[in-house]
Amino acid sequence: MGTGREPHPPAHRPAQRRPAAAPPGAGHVALVAAQGLAEQPVVRVHSECLTGDAFGSARCDCGPQLDAA
Repeated sequence: MGTGREPHPPAHRPAQRRPAAAPPGAGHVALVAAQGLAEQPVVRVHSECLTGDAFGSARCDCGPQLDAA
């Protein structure tokens, strides 16, 4: 996976999605606020859940946890 930047506009504020270096087959992504980071940013490690994150499934709380972060 490369380390290029790709626009990724979440609903609440502009951000960039940056693929992070990872072993083959393990996709990791860092979301970085467009305005930059605070001196000591709060960091959240989030497990991937396509149905909860992308489709808002009510069967898990992954989407609401990510939105709250």
